[in-house]
Amino acid sequence: MAGFKVGDKVKHPKMPDWGIGKVLETMPDDKVRVFFINAGEKLLGLKYVALEKVEGEDASHSILDNPKFTELAAKGKKQRSFGDIYLSTHSRAPR
Repeated sequence: MAGFKVGDKVKHPKMPDWGIGKVLETMPDDKVRVFFINAGEKLLGLKYVALEKVEGEDASHSILDNPKFTELAAKGKKQRSFGDIYLSTHSRAPR
């Protein structure tokens, strides 16, 4: 399965505007569920797209590296946008 595992950071080579993504789930039928910071969650068939692994400093992202993001993703809560993730990982200021 192209060597991807949960937690890997990736880029979609034909959709650079999606930004960096984090693999949330791998499936036996050559599909991966990925959350892209600028496009939300996507289910991708690896038969049709050659995702590129992102490593080192390029893989660092404050939202994707946040433990609360990982916790929400592990519970299967589908986050659809950067705004959803931002709001769920940052406490709001008291009024």
